[in-house]
Amino acid sequence: MTKPSITVTIDPKVALIFTGLGAALGLVVSLLVGPVVSWLLDRIDSAPAVLRLIDLLPWSIPLLTVLGAVVGWLIFTHWNNDVGRVVVEPQQVRLDAKNFSAVYSRDEISEIFLDKDELVLLDDHAWELSRTTSEAGLAPKMAHAFTTLEYPWAGTKDPRDDAFTDWVDRSAELSEPIHALFRKRRRAIEDKRLGEAEELREEFTELLAGRQPETIIHQCGSGVSACHNLLAMEVAGLTGSRLYPGSWSEWTAHDDSPVAQGEE
Repeated sequence: MTKPSITVTIDPKVALIFTGLGAALGLVVSLLVGPVVSWLLDRIDSAPAVLRLIDLLPWSIPLLTVLGAVVGWLIFTHWNNDVGRVVVEPQQVRLDAKNFSAVYSRDEISEIFLDKDELVLLDDHAWELSRTTSEAGLAPKMAHAFTTLEYPWAGTKDPRDDAFTDWVDRSAELSEPIHALFRKRRRAIEDKRLGEAEELREEFTELLAGRQPETIIHQCGSGVSACHNLLAMEVAGLTGSRLYPGSWSEWTAHDDSPVAQGEE
C-alpha cells in the first residue's frame, strides 16, 4: 500500500496567536495615548498632532485594537510565505514558497537536514540540490515526514559542520586573492545577491560537460589564479576539484615534461 504524502507547513493556528498579540499591543497603545499626550502637554506644552487626534477620537481604542490585529496577521502572512511548505511524497519532495517552487525525486536526494532556519537537500556527491528558507520550529514535523516516508533525514545540524572553520579576513592561512574572493562573497550576501552562486554553478556545470568535479585539476601560470576557479567551484557547490600548485611554471621547468602544441 502506497504511503500518503505529508505536508509540512506552519500551523494556521499560529496566525491566531500573531493576530491576538497584535490586537493586545494595539489595545495597550490605545490606552497609553491619553496619558502620554497629557504628560507631554504638562511638560513641554505640546504633543504630536497624530497622538492628539487619536486621543480625541471616541473610538480610538477599537480602532487601534483592530489595526494591531491586522498588523499581526500581516506579519504572520509574510513569515508564512517565506517559509512556504514542504510536500513529502513517496517518490518526490516538493518545495513551495512565495517566489520559489521545485520538485526533487527520491533518487536525487541522499541527505536532508535543517541548518538553523534553512532546509538543505544534498545529492549523492554531497552537493546542495536546494537550500531554502524554513523554520527551526518545524524540525519535529520535518523529522516525522521524512522518516515516515523513509527519506535520509540527518537532523537539525549540518553533519559536516566540524569540517569547516570560520573565515578570518587577512589571516596568514590564505593568500590575498582568496581573501578578496571571500570579501566579494560576503558583500553579495549582505546585498542579498545570492543568485551569483547559482550562476557560477550553471556556468561550471556547462564547462564540466558531464565530468565530475573531483576529476578536475586547476592550473594556471604560477598556481595563484587557478585558486580563484577552485574556490568559485566550491562556492557554487561543485566540491572536490584539486589544484596543481606548481602549474605551468613547474611543468616547464623540467625538460622531459610533455608539451602539446597547436591542435594536439
